Amino acid sequence: MLRRGHVDVNYGIGRIGAGTGLPRFTQHLVSWSASVDVPGSLTPYLEGFWFSRQDPDGGAIAGLDTGAVVELGPRLALDGGVQIGVTSATPSLAIFGSVSVVVGEVLGEHGVRARQRQSARRRGGRRRS
Repeated sequence: MLRRGHVDVNYGIGRIGAGTGLPRFTQHLVSWSASVDVPGSLTPYLEGFWFSRQDPDGGAIAGLDTGAVVELGPRLALDGGVQIGVTSATPSLAIFGSVSVVVGEVLGEHGVRARQRQSARRRGGRRRS
């Protein structure tokens, strides 16, 4: 049974330059991602992205990727997946993976889980009349 999921959509614009004296160009990017929480520590996702170009003379790049994040603990996660290129300027296939480690006390009172804990504490401290 699915517990929850979310969809994110992003747009960005930048003025990109490769170095002193080299031409600059405007770059647009659009991305979206969808993920669901399934029982256990696994979070599968699907993403799509589009960049108007990555160099002054280049064409648009676009792709889709899918994968999963596995939480091994509150400070350690692994993720991996596969990316498929949609345009000719995008690599046709890529496989990726990474390790994420939380260092320091950034989990303290930050993030979604911390806000949920704070909300639960506030509700627990109130008396109803």
